[in-house]
Amino acid sequence: MKSLFLYLSLFVILSCNYSKVDKNIGDSHLDTAFLRGISNNYDSTYTLNLSSGTAEYFVYNKDFINIIYRDTSSDIIALISRYKGKNIFAEEYFKNGQSKGKIKYASPGVISGKVKYYFKNGKIREIGEYTNGKETSKWKRFGEEGNVIWEEEYF
Repeated sequence: MKSLFLYLSLFVILSCNYSKVDKNIGDSHLDTAFLRGISNNYDSTYTLNLSSGTAEYFVYNKDFINIIYRDTSSDIIALISRYKGKNIFAEEYFKNGQSKGKIKYASPGVISGKVKYYFKNGKIREIGEYTNGKETSKWKRFGEEGNVIWEEEYF
């Protein structure tokens, strides 16, 4: 139980750093300060070569893992944080560093909270909310000009 508290505390600390920097550069771009924090705080690390690029694993006492995925040009295309094999945070990126989308988890493996998906130009493509892994609230999809092209209410 102590180790769960320790890892979740580390994630919260890193998340606070992420949010703080995020506000300075907008919440839709790759946060290099957050990534530096990940790559500087780990017990062990290893890299897997994939046909699509690489996956860099930063392991904290075997239970907490951050994975940075890079394409064959070494551009970061995704970041996933896991606790005991279940996702607690995930974000995917375009080659220009612009976020494609960000998902936070209320508990390991359970999506909860507001989500945003973006176009490559940084404009919002879709917004909505999850509660305990299910779509809730009003979801909206936008065209690249910012006009609403689809809406649906989930209960």
